[in-house]
Formats: sequence, C-alpha cells, structure tokens
Amino acid sequence: MKNSDLLIIIDADLTESPFLPSKAVDYAGSGTPILAITPKDSTTKKFLTELGYKSYEHSDIDEISRYIIRAINEGIDERMNLKNLKKYTVGTVVEELLHKMDKVLYEN
Repeated sequence: MKNSDLLIIIDADLTESPFLPSKAVDYAGSGTPILAITPKDSTTKKFLTELGYKSYEHSDIDEISRYIIRAINEGIDERMNLKNLKKYTVGTVVEELLHKMDKVLYEN
C-alpha cells in the first residue's frame, strides 16, 4: 500500500450503507492517496472526507476518470488530516473504551 500511487475503494451502490470496509482504515494508515467510489451518505465517504480524501458517487463517471487520469499523469498531492486520523489509532480507541468502561463500572 505504501508503494502505491493511489488506493481505490469501491463500495456497493447501496442507499444508507452502514458499512465501513476495514481496508479503508488500513489504507488510511498507509498515508497513500485514496479514491473512494461510494454512495454520498456512506460511512466510507464520511470517514475519508474527514481525513481529507476524495470520494465520488458511482454515477460520477467523468469526475472519476479525470481523477484517475490525473493520478496517472501528474500524481496526487493530497495530504491526509493527521489530526483526524489520530482518533482512529489503537491508543486513542482503547483509551476511549477504557474511559467508557470506567464510567459504566464506577459511576452509578
């Protein structure tokens, strides 16, 4: 993934899909530019937009092709929002989980 020029995620074209493919999280950790082809209100779009990556709907064929052609010819110079990625790291997630467990166990 780190040696790739562009990583692509294609979600099923479902309205209100609750799924976040685990590869989206793996891809984000690589620091490589990501292109998502996903419904407009999908969890994948929300996750990747928060990190500063592009996503297009399945019907956006012209925009998708222009983006891929630009990636091939010029490369993609997108910078991931590392601050937003931090909340998905193991340490941050475990800390939040432990905090919630403490709240349930000790704050009646």
